[in-house]
Amino acid sequence: MKVRMLLLACVVIAVFAAAWKEPRQKELKAEFLKLHPTATILEVDPGEGDADDVYYHFRYRLSGESKVRDAEVLFQRQKESRSWKAVTSS
Repeated sequence: MKVRMLLLACVVIAVFAAAWKEPRQKELKAEFLKLHPTATILEVDPGEGDADDVYYHFRYRLSGESKVRDAEVLFQRQKESRSWKAVTSS
């Protein structure tokens, strides 16, 4: 009985883990580069968010510049494709 309950708990956790999909670094960077094609991304850190909206903080440098810039980008989960898209940038 205990083994069955443990097995059921593992299956439930696995299903929830598979359903929760955070944006991958590769996906985030590709979306950011659509907004800033000449940027070199130095750092990406997550900020506030929920299951469908997440803010990410980017530190980057534009091509030919030494100045390091910061941007906060809102990513939203696209329900049709379950991918993430950058919708705003500061």
